[in-house]
Amino acid sequence: MARMYNENKIQKVNRWSAHKPLIIIPANFSSIKLSELYFEWLSLHEIEIEKSTAYRYKKEYRRIGAFFGDINVKDITSDMIQDFISVLLEDLSHTTVNKYCQNLKLCFRYAISKGYISEKNNPMDGVIIPKRQQVEIYPFSPAEIDIILQQAAPKWVRDGIIIAYRTGMRLGEIFALEPLLDINFDEQYISVQRAQCRVGSEVFIKTPKTPSSVRRIDIDTYLALHLLEMTEENPGGKYLFPRPNNPDLPRIPWNISTYLKQMCRDAGIPERNFHALRHTHASILLSYGIHPKIAQERLGHADVKTTLTTYSHLTPTIQKQAVSVFENL
Repeated sequence: MARMYNENKIQKVNRWSAHKPLIIIPANFSSIKLSELYFEWLSLHEIEIEKSTAYRYKKEYRRIGAFFGDINVKDITSDMIQDFISVLLEDLSHTTVNKYCQNLKLCFRYAISKGYISEKNNPMDGVIIPKRQQVEIYPFSPAEIDIILQQAAPKWVRDGIIIAYRTGMRLGEIFALEPLLDINFDEQYISVQRAQCRVGSEVFIKTPKTPSSVRRIDIDTYLALHLLEMTEENPGGKYLFPRPNNPDLPRIPWNISTYLKQMCRDAGIPERNFHALRHTHASILLSYGIHPKIAQERLGHADVKTTLTTYSHLTPTIQKQAVSVFENL
């Protein structure tokens, strides 16, 4: 047992082996291996989760299986898991390692419910799990957006940038828009009702992940006119961004962040990815004194706490506005 564990530990960083899933329920519960447990748990759990989440769980098993796959569940200890966490932290962020730990927590909780191990022998007890890191946010300024849009780029890239900047919509939401169903030009708003989702090389349209993501976003006159021009360029088309070789399908925005980064370089400003446009929209709203609840609704966050936590760097600006109220009393 010790020899197998040490051999797995030695192979830790760049030699993660691909483990073929084995969905087996052993006759002797006490001898179930983690490889068998993981895919037995996942085969049931993936019924209630998004397809993309299930794909991530399977992808993450590559490292978990290389470290623990052939070890009996009852023989896995807290120290082994702590060593595994240390190995992951050598080349992964705290946030990513936290996700691995959550997978293992769910997996061992399932093992307890099936009687494979007792609750008092849960190896996750006492394990120190790294906290998720607060992602640093670098939004664009309105002046930078103006400069970026002056750079050479495919039209669909420029259109995507304009929509993200003025709505805060996610990339997958933008490229799933259907003008006839989702854009009300008379009242000037967008209904977010679906999104593109990627699972490996497969791309499909699905309903948004959470109820709060299904929302109405009011839009300004400039954007309404821009969207109208886009629909007139593709009269009768189902999608706002049709696929070049098949207009009945939505364009897949491959490499759009690569285009945006090149536009940043051409403009002489720091590079940022496409998601920074969503942060830019929120930052502008909050810096101009728009109530965080409105920003939350436009972004599709589950609650206002998420919005305030994500954009806590803007608190000083909001605080100064609050003080100015009393300065003028």
